[in-house]
Amino acid sequence: MRTLILILVLANLLIYSLILEIVFEPKSFIAFLDVGQGSAVLLKDGKNIFLYDTGKENSKILNEFRKNLPFYYKKLDLALISHPDFDHFGSLRVIKEKYKIRLLLTNPYSLEKDNFRKFIQDLKLSERLIFLKAGDRIKTNNFYLEILNPYKRNSNDNDNSLVIFVKYKNYSILLTGDISKKIIKEIVEKNENKIKNIDILLYPHHGSKYSLSEISYEIINPKIVVIQSGLNNYGHPHKEVLDFFQKRKKIIWNTFVSSTLVVK
Repeated sequence: MRTLILILVLANLLIYSLILEIVFEPKSFIAFLDVGQGSAVLLKDGKNIFLYDTGKENSKILNEFRKNLPFYYKKLDLALISHPDFDHFGSLRVIKEKYKIRLLLTNPYSLEKDNFRKFIQDLKLSERLIFLKAGDRIKTNNFYLEILNPYKRNSNDNDNSLVIFVKYKNYSILLTGDISKKIIKEIVEKNENKIKNIDILLYPHHGSKYSLSEISYEIINPKIVVIQSGLNNYGHPHKEVLDFFQKRKKIIWNTFVSSTLVVK
């Protein structure tokens, strides 16, 4: 009898916890995930789930999904891959094993990289592939996404990264892939009114000094600078980048130090 009572109590607790998870599930958020030396940003709007890049460490991305999404979510509506560097798409395989990927979106030049093209073919995602370029837009109830780059083919793969301006309720956010300072300058020249005084900047290329355009970031003037980095041999984030934003009293959120940042 005692065993039966204990089982019933545990069953009730499980049911209550499931109800609480459903009732208090956040309707929308954007999360800059701690995926080590890589990039991954999760966007949720109701039942719609978007992911901007995946990182390369499989256990980290799955752990972040478990922490930020209810267990019964088994699909990913949009997987946006900024460009074909492994630390931006490498965990696609393990994600596809656990979640149904409805659409895969990337820049028009990603398939020129043999390793990425073969990777997509092996995962049988080619038929779900859509290419995005500057001017394309995606809209949900709470999110507005506008592609600001690429608007032309660049010789450097990093500079073809999908750069996305995100409007989320009262927040303005800029997602930047691995673009260099040359592309930052061009984006600011073309979109100054849109991206000046932005709330959150995902700093390009994990804190690289080669993405540091001081004049451009003076105009962008972010309140929060997110740097997604981990253990690496590149010196990311570079001291020059940290010094630049610290001198301007910006909030710097490095996921390697402070873990995941969730904006609800």
